[in-house]
Amino acid sequence: MSSGVFSLGIVFGLLAVQPISIVGFTSLISLFNYTTYNIISRYTQVPYLSFMCWVAIWAAILHWLIAIFNMVTYVRYMTNFTAEIFGFYVGIVYIQKGIEFILDDFRESSTKGFMSVLVAFGFFFSYWILTHIGQSSYFTRSIRDFLVDYAMIISVIFWSGFTFIPGHLRSTNIERLSVTSAYKPTISSRSWFINPSNLDVKYIFIALPFSLLVTALFYFDHNVSSLTAQAKHYPLRKPAGFHWDFFLLGWTTIIAGFLGLPYPNALVPQCAMHTDALGRWKITESVENQVPTAVITTHKSRRPVQEYVLVKIKEQRLTNTCQSLLCLITMTGPFLKCYSLISRAVLAGVFIGIGWGSVEVNAITHQLLHLIRDPNHMKFDDSLLRLSRKRIFMYTLTMLIGFAILFAISQTIAAIGFPILVLLLIPFRIIILTKWFTQEELTILDSPVASSLPLDSIGGLPEILKPINLETNFHS
Repeated sequence: MSSGVFSLGIVFGLLAVQPISIVGFTSLISLFNYTTYNIISRYTQVPYLSFMCWVAIWAAILHWLIAIFNMVTYVRYMTNFTAEIFGFYVGIVYIQKGIEFILDDFRESSTKGFMSVLVAFGFFFSYWILTHIGQSSYFTRSIRDFLVDYAMIISVIFWSGFTFIPGHLRSTNIERLSVTSAYKPTISSRSWFINPSNLDVKYIFIALPFSLLVTALFYFDHNVSSLTAQAKHYPLRKPAGFHWDFFLLGWTTIIAGFLGLPYPNALVPQCAMHTDALGRWKITESVENQVPTAVITTHKSRRPVQEYVLVKIKEQRLTNTCQSLLCLITMTGPFLKCYSLISRAVLAGVFIGIGWGSVEVNAITHQLLHLIRDPNHMKFDDSLLRLSRKRIFMYTLTMLIGFAILFAISQTIAAIGFPILVLLLIPFRIIILTKWFTQEELTILDSPVASSLPLDSIGGLPEILKPINLETNFHS
């Protein structure tokens, strides 16, 4: 995995038009590989890696054709309706995977299982508390930045060491991460490169429909991740290059196929996290939200509050390229030894933490919380207050049904067709949702994923999705 992130991530870091998108291996491509392996191993005697190499070859050709004929322009039809359903799904899948790791330890013994629960959720709450302190008004700005940037590392080190505390904790001997030899494939019996000729001709063409599904998945997942990294609240200056980046993704896909690696694409949580980390903030002063002078009338209580406003994103190639180079270093013996000391329960906590981080900030969660809040204690400028709770509930229910369908399908062997269902959310938003909700309601409930700068590079926001001026409509 580390070799894959190095070799493929560095390609995007150096050659991508928009290098702030972090490329790696997602849970969705793992789901695709798992389902494909079950199908291939159950019904044929085909060498799996050779078959996946041909899937990568076909998928790369499809990527190149889509980019050459400017078909990435349809990305502009994606809105937050589709992106938030997908983001909610990804978050839940991460949490599910973390819980599965815990349940695996319960199958070995109840002691290991309960130890895994302690470590996994101890990690999760530690990580959650540290990140929220970093986003609060406590301590100085430098301390808060440190906590946000290194909450994951601090939690991993602490809870990995926690399992080695002498006594009952250490004697539990819970499962730890499996590692391989330095700079060698996981399966020692195979070489670094896959031979695609170990396949009958008919299976070469059977690989074509599988490649269509990979292309459909990456068309959505990669481009949504890229849009998320260039969301409208980020003050970007440099335009996007969706066509070239998707063309480049074809090359990384075919390279991964010949190396026997999962196919890489942009990562939904990490892209936004990377852009956040590249932000530059300006301090402004505001007297809002102060303690009422009727309660405390001292001069100090009326002092202006410092607020941090995002004013710039440092758009560069250094961080993406360096993180790929660091992945190469992590394949050395000392680092692999450190990995072998990390318990699988800590990994479960990582999955749960990342998953909850995606769910917590999702629009579905925000709308559900809005429905149970007292209106008298809401911010007066909350746009959802313009709508009745019934309409908000109907819109949120539609999103939850979309998520439930995606999640249910992904639990069966039909998960191989998951990418098609995700893409169908786009025409559903354009054709069906516009009949169920008014343009005013959709302007409040839905919005473009990215700002006009990246969207202009692919034709701009379509007329059917352009929001209306609510103030003008309200006064009329």
